[in-house]
Amino acid sequence: MIRNGQAREEREERRRYFRIDDDVVLSVRRLEKKHFDDELARFEEQRELVCFMNNIELDSEKMLPLKRTLENNYPEIAEYLDFLERRIDTLSRVVFDTDNGASEPTQRVNISAQGIQYYSSHGLTTDDLVELRITLKPSNKHLLIIGTVVWCIEDPNANTSQQYAIAIDFSYIKEADREVLVKHIHSKQINKLSQQNEIYD
Repeated sequence: MIRNGQAREEREERRRYFRIDDDVVLSVRRLEKKHFDDELARFEEQRELVCFMNNIELDSEKMLPLKRTLENNYPEIAEYLDFLERRIDTLSRVVFDTDNGASEPTQRVNISAQGIQYYSSHGLTTDDLVELRITLKPSNKHLLIIGTVVWCIEDPNANTSQQYAIAIDFSYIKEADREVLVKHIHSKQINKLSQQNEIYD
């Protein structure tokens, strides 16, 4: 049972994340709750492959203070390590950054670092667990997330085959993937503000 204080904290946590309308490559797969342990183990294995570059990016950011210290005290060593880091990054992208849906058509969604809303031709049930594969554009960075369906509403007047409006909360997302998503949304917001400023200038 969720207490009032806990529910309020969760609402406040969601408010910390900005939402944007965006075009992404999205794949949704319903998970079997009765086999969730097996699903989670498979998810962890797949995520290490699909989102490998996100882990590298987060680890590099965490090492920045040490890198700055080396640059100040041992510039030659820092330069050599920077060279190795660039080579490893290039190799990692070649080995791990396969297509993974990057060339598939995009769809319009409303997304934050906490959840996603989209339209689909397939309905889901509230509290369903789903696996989300998301490719962000134009970076082609990949995310693999487990979410919980918050609501699914059918629009009988929809003019397309995507008659279901679905909202999903990200209930299981790795820190590295959330950081990638936060940066992506922030970048999109900056670009939008810049375009608006150009219109008014």
